[in-house]
Amino acid sequence: MPHPIKPSWVYFAQEVNKADGPIKIGCTTNPPQRQKNLRFDGHPVHFIGIMPGRRAEEYRLHVQFGMAALGREWFAPQPVLIGFAHSLPIISMEQIIAEIQAYRAARKEIAANAIIIRHQFKGRPRRNKSAKLLNKARRLEKAGKHEEATATITKALQIEDDVPSELSFSMPKLPRHERKYITEAELRILLKEAEGSTLDHALVSLMYNVALRASEVGLLTLEHATYLHKGKLYVVRVKGSHSGWLDIHPTTVKAVMAWINDRYPEKRTKEMRLFPGNRWRGRPAEGLSRWSVTRAIKRLCHRAGLPDIVAHPHSLRHGRVMHILEAAAATPNFHFPTLVPTLAKYLGHAAATTTIEYYMHETKGVHAIEGKMLDGILGIIGEENDV
Repeated sequence: MPHPIKPSWVYFAQEVNKADGPIKIGCTTNPPQRQKNLRFDGHPVHFIGIMPGRRAEEYRLHVQFGMAALGREWFAPQPVLIGFAHSLPIISMEQIIAEIQAYRAARKEIAANAIIIRHQFKGRPRRNKSAKLLNKARRLEKAGKHEEATATITKALQIEDDVPSELSFSMPKLPRHERKYITEAELRILLKEAEGSTLDHALVSLMYNVALRASEVGLLTLEHATYLHKGKLYVVRVKGSHSGWLDIHPTTVKAVMAWINDRYPEKRTKEMRLFPGNRWRGRPAEGLSRWSVTRAIKRLCHRAGLPDIVAHPHSLRHGRVMHILEAAAATPNFHFPTLVPTLAKYLGHAAATTTIEYYMHETKGVHAIEGKMLDGILGIIGEENDV
């Protein structure tokens, strides 16, 4: 029996008895419970519209009504947004509850069938037992006990033949993409598209230059950019990575300085965020969240016509490394040990083995070439801007 797809809905919520109140566009798999728990400034809300959809549809609506965004998932009650919500087909809570109950019943039936099969074949050898025997055979082979190793391998193969195929409950593997990084040509297109906004240009250029994660963008402050005019930036890393000062390409320095002058034309303090997010209910602006960074990169990539596979902030981080590796692979007589520490420094990895595990399988030949790809990509964009 195929696994059922969990139903999901995109909703438009507004404070009860307040037609001019802000509207929340959200996504949930349990609308009745969501409507019961959701509050705005302590007041209950109700759904003014609901439609089947998942996170992708929610994101599309956030982009569509972005001109009315107030912060997070709340939007101003503009007529076009209210009209869209009221134009949706009416879906009653009874219909939604019935669909949720049907999904749960299907899940219970699958679970019950799995229990019956496990009980029916209780005591039968499992596949992982044959794997353990094969590991044991390897140890015996290393110890020079060849006859015992042969007998163990024979026993493992018999166990594999004895286990019926219907006992395999492994989920089908999703197709893997060929690459997870942005190419040089795609990066040029993305940077060209970002030139229309000082924020977008600084964001893309800096994320690529120092291989920033999306969650690291909002941690940067003006204090970290104290020596930006000298080509230095203090990068704050997460996930146990090492923070530190990194060299910044002149074109990236120019883009970031243009953004700082645009965002903070007068008063500046060292605590201010380099990439501030929206102010929320009078509180000081915090740094851009990783969700905001992800939406910004996706919006730019889609506007530039780039494929969905690179429409993610991490494609810039992977691209930073892969461009170095690709340039290094084209250089003969490379010295491999000098490359790994360089990459580990830029990525902030605590151990060079982490860098090797993540990236060394992508290319066959590598060499330490400092800044070659940066000069070739960011430098060309800088020359085009100067013309």
